[in-house]
Amino acid sequence: MFVAAAVSCDKDNQFTGGDIQLDPNKKYIHFESDVYTRGALVEGNVLEDNFNVLGYQYRGDWETAKVLATPNVFDTTPELVTYNAGIYTYETIQQWSGNKYSFFGYYPSNSTNITLFDNGTVKEGEPYIVYTFPQDADPRVHIDVMTADYIDTGVASSASVQMHFRHRLCAVDVGARNYYTLDHDNDTSTDDKLVTIEITGLYVSVTNIVNTVAKIYLDHTKPTEYPNAQTKASLNYEIVGASEWAPDTFDVMPNTASDRAIRLVTHATGENASSLMFIPQEELLSGVVTLYYRKKYVDDDGKTLYQRINFGENNETYYTWTELPTEPNALTYYTFTPALDIDFDKKLIEGRRYYIELTFTSDAVSVNIVAADEWDTKKDVDYEFE
Repeated sequence: MFVAAAVSCDKDNQFTGGDIQLDPNKKYIHFESDVYTRGALVEGNVLEDNFNVLGYQYRGDWETAKVLATPNVFDTTPELVTYNAGIYTYETIQQWSGNKYSFFGYYPSNSTNITLFDNGTVKEGEPYIVYTFPQDADPRVHIDVMTADYIDTGVASSASVQMHFRHRLCAVDVGARNYYTLDHDNDTSTDDKLVTIEITGLYVSVTNIVNTVAKIYLDHTKPTEYPNAQTKASLNYEIVGASEWAPDTFDVMPNTASDRAIRLVTHATGENASSLMFIPQEELLSGVVTLYYRKKYVDDDGKTLYQRINFGENNETYYTWTELPTEPNALTYYTFTPALDIDFDKKLIEGRRYYIELTFTSDAVSVNIVAADEWDTKKDVDYEFE
């Protein structure tokens, strides 16, 4: 979960909203916010991006008013809150009235995979978005959908309105641990060499994707609905390889007794973000990881040596460590190509993060599914406005 904040802006008692000079003695609804980039996971407590907001004002309470409520606070629906160098603004600053208010937000603000209500047309009743899962091999089209709500507030009851943005999807990342060591000199009195795993190709095939459309209410207490449940999909993702978003190679640096951290191969942030975002589902995902990798270490003379697969007269295999040749046809003799089944033993729960974890040892490479209890160490990203 993430929270974001939108706070009032007061600099030398001057307020501006577009081209309008505002009275500093009056109270206005003003935003300040914090989110990241397209296709990226929001992992910090600062939202440095735009988001959309809906505002409702009414008499009484939201539980009673929501049945016939339509957004009526801002000039447009949804109202875009824009971020620029630490400042969050929207087009026409609104003044508080004596009514009760409820505010609802969602992020990202510009995704073609999100529509407000059913088709962008404003409706009466509780606000929601419809999210369509992108069935595309490019992991950069995956987005981190978050929503926020702050219900039954007003200028008399709260100096500022705090909204808590919560993750509404779940993330799947690929990571690795490397415990491969080499007795390079057959001498037990010397330390083994730490071997680096150089991944040259990594492809994740995911099957049994059940939910591809989600009706997500902006009030997080109302359960998400799945209009096309059981419409199963299967997709292949390139994590390391030749595609423009994928790195050519990825080095899994050795783990040690004091460093057991997972090495994330997928990238959560930035232009080439590759974390996979799925709609929550009860049925278990499955699939295959296809892996191409080489083993290398630095010898005592500072040379990088790769493990070569050799074939004897009777087709038995044995290994030697040599420098990587330049001949393209020779590279295959240095590359290991296992295909590993992945079977999720955990359902996908909203707001959780999962890891397809590859473990390299001197004996084998294995795969396991690990679930994190929380998105990351920060649960919420705060947004305040007043």
